[in-house]
Amino acid sequence: MHDRRGNTVLTDGAPLLDIPAVNPSVGGAAGGIISSGSDVDRFLGALAGGELLHPSQLKEMMKTVPTGSADGRRYGLGLESTPLPRGGRYWGHTGDFFGYETTADARVDGRQATVMVNLGPGSSDARSDGLQAAVETALARGR
Repeated sequence: MHDRRGNTVLTDGAPLLDIPAVNPSVGGAAGGIISSGSDVDRFLGALAGGELLHPSQLKEMMKTVPTGSADGRRYGLGLESTPLPRGGRYWGHTGDFFGYETTADARVDGRQATVMVNLGPGSSDARSDGLQAAVETALARGR
């Protein structure tokens, strides 16, 4: 286990609450693997880039349905698809767990971005919006 601690905010405007080290296995499958940002980047880039699955399997994962979100997000089999502001889409997944929030995303050309913070869940959507903005900035380069 690492020595960095997570934080949460119980309500908007409340002070940070320190979350002691928690074994993520209490989250079941959601906490079944511990990875670095680099590990997640490599995995998502290879998955979205077609390097891990047979093309027909990846195509099934990428069949999506609307999430109802105003930003055009769609959800497939374990992957969420989100439009980039200047065209194109990226694929990934988000998650939060006792004091942490992560978003890991990739374009089909292999470009990937992962953002992890030691604050979550709790507070407003502003933090999640900030994570999404950071990913979109990284993935939009070269467009």
